[in-house]
Amino acid sequence: MYRCVLFDMDGTLIDSYTGIFHAYQWAVQQSGIGFPGDALVRQAIGAPLPYAFETLCGMDSDTTKQAVQQYREYYARIGKSFSVTWDSYIGGLPGNLFGGNDWTGTTITVDFVGDGGKVYDTALRVYYDGRGTASAGQTWYTYDIPLTVTVIDKRALNSAISAANAAAADAEYYTEATWADVTAALANAQKVAGDVIETQSVIDRYTTALQNAVDSLEYQDANYTALDAAKDAAEAILNNEKADDTYTIATMAALREKYEAAQNIPTTGWDIRNQNAIDKAANELSAAVSGLVKFANYATMQAAVTAFEKLNAEYYDPADLAALKVKVDAAKQEMLRENRLDITKQADVTTRATALLKEITSLQKLPASYDAFNAAVAAAKAKIEASDFQNYTSASAKALSDAYLASASIETGKDITYQATIDAATKAINDALAGLTLKGADYSALDAAIANAQAQLDRTDIGDFTDDSVNALRTALDAAKAVSRKLTVDQQQVITDATDALLAATRGLALKGADYTALDKAISDREEEVAAAKEAGIYTDASISRVETAIAAAKAVDRTLSVKEQTQVDDALAALNAVKLEKKPADYSALNDAIKAAQDTLNNAGDEYTEASKTALSNAIKAAQAVVAAKYDVTQQQKVDDAVVALESVKLILKDADYSALNDAIKNAETFLADPDTEKLYTEEAIQAVKDALDAAKAVEKDLDILHQDEITAAANTLVNAVEQAKGDFNAADLTGLQKAVDAANEKLAAADIEDYTKDSRDALAEAIAEAEAMIERMPNITEQDAVNAKAAALNAMTLTLKGANYEALDIAIAKANIAYNDAKASGQYTEESLAQLKAAIDYAEGLSRSLTIKQQEIVDDAEKALNVTLVYKGANMDALNAAIANAKTALNDAHITNYTDASVATLRAALEEAEALVKSNPDITKQDAVNAMAASLSAIKLVLKDADFTALDAIIKTAADKLASPDINTYTPDSVAALKAALEEAKNIDRDLSILDQADVDAAVANVQKALDAMTQYDALTSVAITSGGNVVDGILYVKVPWYKTYKSQSVEVGFQVNAGADVKSVSWNYANWSIDKPEATIETPTANTTVIRPNGKGIGARSCWITVTVEDFYGNTVTSSPIKVRFYNWNWQIK
Repeated sequence: MYRCVLFDMDGTLIDSYTGIFHAYQWAVQQSGIGFPGDALVRQAIGAPLPYAFETLCGMDSDTTKQAVQQYREYYARIGKSFSVTWDSYIGGLPGNLFGGNDWTGTTITVDFVGDGGKVYDTALRVYYDGRGTASAGQTWYTYDIPLTVTVIDKRALNSAISAANAAAADAEYYTEATWADVTAALANAQKVAGDVIETQSVIDRYTTALQNAVDSLEYQDANYTALDAAKDAAEAILNNEKADDTYTIATMAALREKYEAAQNIPTTGWDIRNQNAIDKAANELSAAVSGLVKFANYATMQAAVTAFEKLNAEYYDPADLAALKVKVDAAKQEMLRENRLDITKQADVTTRATALLKEITSLQKLPASYDAFNAAVAAAKAKIEASDFQNYTSASAKALSDAYLASASIETGKDITYQATIDAATKAINDALAGLTLKGADYSALDAAIANAQAQLDRTDIGDFTDDSVNALRTALDAAKAVSRKLTVDQQQVITDATDALLAATRGLALKGADYTALDKAISDREEEVAAAKEAGIYTDASISRVETAIAAAKAVDRTLSVKEQTQVDDALAALNAVKLEKKPADYSALNDAIKAAQDTLNNAGDEYTEASKTALSNAIKAAQAVVAAKYDVTQQQKVDDAVVALESVKLILKDADYSALNDAIKNAETFLADPDTEKLYTEEAIQAVKDALDAAKAVEKDLDILHQDEITAAANTLVNAVEQAKGDFNAADLTGLQKAVDAANEKLAAADIEDYTKDSRDALAEAIAEAEAMIERMPNITEQDAVNAKAAALNAMTLTLKGANYEALDIAIAKANIAYNDAKASGQYTEESLAQLKAAIDYAEGLSRSLTIKQQEIVDDAEKALNVTLVYKGANMDALNAAIANAKTALNDAHITNYTDASVATLRAALEEAEALVKSNPDITKQDAVNAMAASLSAIKLVLKDADFTALDAIIKTAADKLASPDINTYTPDSVAALKAALEEAKNIDRDLSILDQADVDAAVANVQKALDAMTQYDALTSVAITSGGNVVDGILYVKVPWYKTYKSQSVEVGFQVNAGADVKSVSWNYANWSIDKPEATIETPTANTTVIRPNGKGIGARSCWITVTVEDFYGNTVTSSPIKVRFYNWNWQIK
């Protein structure tokens, strides 16, 4: 009995080679290596898998591990499908077959293909040993076990599962919904793959579901937020036209490189799998933006270059200019974008630029030339000072004088920028010298003399003059009038001589003599009157003398006076008669003496006289003065003498003497002597002198009048003086401190810088020294010690006052600076910075203390120097020009620039280049008009659109016109012809002023005409139609025989028509013809159909006839009517006719 049956698996119970082969093939192919084929599998079977892949296929260890994994997964999922496992059937063998015997082998033969669901019938033959021992006597048995093999194909399912597992590597990238679908479908598929009893249909269903889920996987969208932000940031810089001038070349190149890389990132078609590439581009672009490094600010260096370029080369020494140009050229090279330093070198750039700007602005100009000017001035001076200068016309002389005087305003020592002013002054002088013009001779004196002479001759009283003088004047006047009127100033003497002769003749007019008769009589009368007065003796010598003087004056009247001077003779007569003789006055001498004496007495009278006596004397003086005022003559002398007696009788009366001063002096002296300190303070001699004076004062008589007042006053004064003198007899004061103060003050006045102090303070100190020295010299006593000390203290306290600083130049500079500032501010042309600098300097100067001393003059001078601020013009406002440039660039860079004429584009380009050159020159505000004009000019330039191209239109218009004019036009459908005509008319009417922007309209017109041409449809026109019956054309009469046993009405015939070949029928109309129109014997049953039935209508007798026609219209409006035919219904042949 066999105790066991051993079954070998591979190659024994099953033929597993097919599954192993495919598993090896799958694993090797997945590793990217060509599959060696059957040779590999045969060597590999039975060997460890790593050996097969590593040794036989030459894989490295990592690839080998992957291949082993691929093999096992494939075999587990698919490879087994190529094998049959019989283990499950062993238990099903009949138990008595084995009976302890050993099962030695099995054999199965199955031929099948991998079509899922196929069923194959076969048998399992089992071989076993039937003996109970294992040696001799063995008996072999076989047993065939019927089997049914159903092929289950899971290859597609396993492939779908692999695909799903492979997709799991990107699970994080798929959308949640689609990946959830795959997960669910995979779970179902894996469950089915592990179930050996599933039907093929179930396997296929889950396979399809998993495949669809995998195929429907959707990747999450990529996140472009960071990249878009980085691109926006980069574009903000790259689109800025100033970016390349702001940032270094290297960092801008890096930015452009990273921006181009970012632009190359697709905006569509990429999903989250590409997120790393997107983020990398975003990070690199952001880093490029943040890594931008600015150029150093070259504004100051540009200002230096601009300042140099504005220099007028003619103003400077060529060597200096050339040396400076080398530095400026170096600066220009450095400012080229490729040479600029970055902002980390700003300090160095600024230092060098500032130094260069300072060197340029401090470049010394050439001196102006004064040689020609000085020569011209000297020539003008010589001419003006020449004796004949007055011979020139006032206008030309004034022009020279003005030019000469104006030359005094020309400043000397100026530089070459002043040359134009010097040259203008030189030219003005030279032009004035050249323009000097001699005057014409002066006829004014001659004309005046002629006019005067003529006036003299024309006067009404000419008869008062002598005949000789009148005739001489007439002759001289005729000669003056004959002088030539074309003489010049150098011939003036001719005119002068004629003038003098005429004036002499005029002056020579002699009047006839005056009448002296009355005057002579008056003289005689007055002489007699004087003689009588002298004899009487009562007339004053003065009046007699006056009359004698008048007589003498009358006698002295010129005896050659003319009749025109008769008034002088008459006046002399009147004057002689006007003088009168006067009586002598009374003798007032005694009265005047008395008045004077009395007045002197009154004037000299002091308080010693009584007021009443003074008043009486005053009144007496007034009375005497009244007598004097009466002016009595000698005949009234007694009145005067009485006044003398009255005045002299009035006398002044003396007052009593005044003892008050004496009494006060006595009282004061007694008080002085009674003072207990007197003897301590004063000397005995002084006190004794007081006592002696006191005794004398008391001895004066008590009843004296005012005339003894001096005696009383002298006693009083002596006493007072004695007391005062005693009080003055003190010890000497201490003068040591005062002397030291004087010495110190003198040292101050002797100091080396004494002239820096004001004269007043020096004089005050000198005066104080003099006062102190005077005090010392007079040796004051001890009672003045305080005054001495005060004087010393005051002298020590005195200080010399420094002179004030000189503000004159500063005040002038401030005034000029204020004018410059206000003018500059009002002009609006200067930078706020330079204005602020000047204003600050002005404010400082104006606010500077006005109490600074000469020792602080430098502060004032510095303030003056600080006012020398150079005002800087503002830059011109470039907004309008930049906008115009931007607009021009936009226009020129437009993608459609080719739409504009070459000439207008060239004009705009040229204007743009000129405008950019102006911008590059960095104009200041003084060039604002030029900038504005440039902006206006550039803005005014308009691109001119090219004319639309009508070539194709003209060609197709001709083609269409030719087509319509062709002989075969009627062979085309009317609609297509009408469409062509309409398209042609529209094309002809198109605006010929259209531009290239309207080319589409022109092209549309071309296309429209072309479309109409293309749509031209030829057709066969309807030209003929004939009625048919049975398909044959009826020729005149259609006979229809009616059986004799039938009624006519029961019979009918169908007729149709035929048209010429190609005709396209639109409508048909069957009509009666000839006499049948009025009396039809048959009815046309369908008058508008292609075929109709003709049926007798019961009318008529015998055979029935009906004439008909058919009218046919085609789709193109052609209408043709057939020839009429007669349809005749008959019974008998004889009725055919």
